[in-house]
Amino acid sequence: MSRPQARPAAGTVSLGQRYPGLAGELAALAARARPTDLLSLCLPAPPLSMAGPLPYLAAPDSLAWQRPDDAWLALGAACTVESAGPGRFTALNGAWQGLAARWQIAAMSQDSDGSGDLQAPLAHLGFAFYDASGDSPLPNARLRVPALLLRRRAGRQTLVLTCPAHGAAQAMAGWEALWQTLERTLLSQPAPLAALHLQRPPAPLPEQAFVARTRAALAAIARGELDKVVLSRRVAFEADSALEPAAVFAALATQQADSSVFAVGHRAGTFLGATPERLLSLQDGQLHTEALAGTGWGRADAPLTSDKNQREHGWVAEAIRHTLAPLCAELQAAPAEVLQLPGGRRHAGLSHLRTPFHGRPAPGVGLFDLAARLHPTPAVGGWPAAPAREWLQAHGEERPLWYSGGLGWIDAAGNGTLAVPLRCADLRGNRAELQAGAGIVAGSAAEQELAETEAKLATMLEALAPSAPAPAAASRRGA
Repeated sequence: MSRPQARPAAGTVSLGQRYPGLAGELAALAARARPTDLLSLCLPAPPLSMAGPLPYLAAPDSLAWQRPDDAWLALGAACTVESAGPGRFTALNGAWQGLAARWQIAAMSQDSDGSGDLQAPLAHLGFAFYDASGDSPLPNARLRVPALLLRRRAGRQTLVLTCPAHGAAQAMAGWEALWQTLERTLLSQPAPLAALHLQRPPAPLPEQAFVARTRAALAAIARGELDKVVLSRRVAFEADSALEPAAVFAALATQQADSSVFAVGHRAGTFLGATPERLLSLQDGQLHTEALAGTGWGRADAPLTSDKNQREHGWVAEAIRHTLAPLCAELQAAPAEVLQLPGGRRHAGLSHLRTPFHGRPAPGVGLFDLAARLHPTPAVGGWPAAPAREWLQAHGEERPLWYSGGLGWIDAAGNGTLAVPLRCADLRGNRAELQAGAGIVAGSAAEQELAETEAKLATMLEALAPSAPAPAAASRRGA
């Protein structure tokens, strides 16, 4: 028995009314599919919300992604695969291969020009820094095909509806409920960020612990055990009212428009941020990645031209070249350049050294193979990779949720993009926990590395409460 159809809310139009042939197309697609197949219908989305970033809907099964050339909002789940452990990338790759082989896709074009240039469906994926993450509200590694996807690319918006073939009879009701929620959001005016007061409880012991770990890392480097290791710290803020993830996401998308801006709902809240670092992109057999390391933030004693920054960046670039060469038929590096990020009321803007790489993977090498070899890069872990990871685990380095892991998407053709989630926060009610890190190499100074993490926290603080005074603890260094 099919479920009753959800009734459209006042002011909205039901899916059946907007797309009269939808139910018939779904039935025809299901009739020629196997029960285990995935079915996707791609439709031209109504011209709503074409200005500004796409919205984020705070829910445990939602994910929003915003880049200058690609934006999408995913709701619900047509299929979810989770994994953990040393073989997590292999497991997700096997799951994706199986899904891609059983993915039935149909385009329903209603464009007046008949072009029907619609975006293909995708699966979003994310993973933690370590291959075991304990009791976390997000799985260690997850691949999910959303039930509803709204994607904007190349000036066009596509609505993609997906279900397993064995659930086709119930799919329309589920899609209708998701659509009604989405359309109400698209039709409403976005709520501005409330004027919040952020309070940062004094936490001298965690700061002292970070300084102590930095000095321990420098001692290990001096003994020749490591060349580089990346340390991070978490800082909690409390607001005088509940934090609105949708408003924070919109602020990040506006303030950090050239970054990968993301928001991931989980059972306890929302993990969101704006990261400048791309792990890799794969499009039509062309690979793009980058070495991003070395940080400047307006301090005279921390220029990008310093020996410390140059050596830190050089190790990351060489590690990427060394790691990817066996998997690539072609790999080239462009000259190093400076990536300048936007500033705000709290900071002048961070700058990083970046070396872009372009190549062509060897036959049979896909996105998961590349990710398994690249992660973690020395930009977020250290070098050499294995000793650095062991040192971090032995010294209690915590990387909650998907911070410094990976987040992005892959489509049925194997195209996809993965970013490294940095400059992020975990929002739960009126509490925000921010995390930032710094690379430790010979010549690093513990107090300066602490100041670098403070400068990196400012990106999220600007989005959380742009009109609020900068908390004293967050701004006392790095001026």
